[in-house]
Amino acid sequence: MTDSDSHHDSPEESPATDTAEPTPASQAPVETPVAVNKNGDEPKPKKPKVVLCPYCGHAQQQSDRCSDCGGLFEPLSRRATQIAMGPWYIRNKNSPFRPGCSYEVLVKMIEAGGVGPMTVLRGPTTRQFWSVARNVPGIAHMLGYCHACGAHVDKDADLKNCPSCDAVFRSVKQRNELGLQFPNRRAAEAAQRSLNRLLGIAPAEADGEVPETTAEDAESMSEDQDQVVAAAAAAGDQAPESIFEQDAGTPAIAAADDQQRDLISDLLGDTVPTPPSAPAPPPDPAPLPDAPPQRAETPAPLTASTPDEPHPAALPPRREINWLVVLLVALNVLVAAAVIAFVATRSGEG
Repeated sequence: MTDSDSHHDSPEESPATDTAEPTPASQAPVETPVAVNKNGDEPKPKKPKVVLCPYCGHAQQQSDRCSDCGGLFEPLSRRATQIAMGPWYIRNKNSPFRPGCSYEVLVKMIEAGGVGPMTVLRGPTTRQFWSVARNVPGIAHMLGYCHACGAHVDKDADLKNCPSCDAVFRSVKQRNELGLQFPNRRAAEAAQRSLNRLLGIAPAEADGEVPETTAEDAESMSEDQDQVVAAAAAAGDQAPESIFEQDAGTPAIAAADDQQRDLISDLLGDTVPTPPSAPAPPPDPAPLPDAPPQRAETPAPLTASTPDEPHPAALPPRREINWLVVLLVALNVLVAAAVIAFVATRSGEG
């Protein structure tokens, strides 16, 4: 037998690298070291961060834009919103938490058709009570109405007075003035003392000297003094309370809705950071380093897309039909018809 034959008859002597068994070291899985804290416990996974929208208060996971109102969180948009803010509020169920706007923004809304005569709003000239736009001083004449007498006026004529009743049409451009009936603490305390006297309530002990009522305070109180006196006489022993006293005991006011409360408590506990902003008092947290640069975009957070229908009490009163006048007119028509028929009959006989 030759060497070549012995080579083919001995397969066990040939190399077998393709079928070699893996070494035990290659089978062992690679273990990743687990970080532990000082106490030897594994750290808890980090919860996702949430932000609180500065425009509407909506809590959501970290983002560049509010998922509820659509406002941008970057500093330029926050600055643009601050510029547009003011003491005028438009009732809109789609955006119930939107801040107030300035008089200039409200004028632009009227020119764009976003605010109409039946839009419900409030501002400095309504003492922050809700009213229909056609009855609001400083606004009604731009919608074609006189706020005092309700007469139609030319909204494009830039009138200073009403042609029918001579009411003054003025603009209210104070940006930080709510127009409250009692604008300072002294006026409010004087009004409270007057109300207590009407209700027969003994005055509380004062910590210091009680300020005297000035002419300005008396003018503020005299605006609706007759109505207050009549209401106090009708109330009897019933003590009045402001709307804020009612809200103080309402759980829905003290806490957010269930979804928002669960989101805040589950993700952050008691800490809710606000989105980054430009340096301003109070300072906002610095922007995250990993956040991509945002393009400056000026939002339009103050719009009136779908104003609510006005309350019937805020609409002008309807005139009732005088049925006695209608009856007399009908009788006159019947008498005239009878006279005409009688005259026609006599003429035919003649």
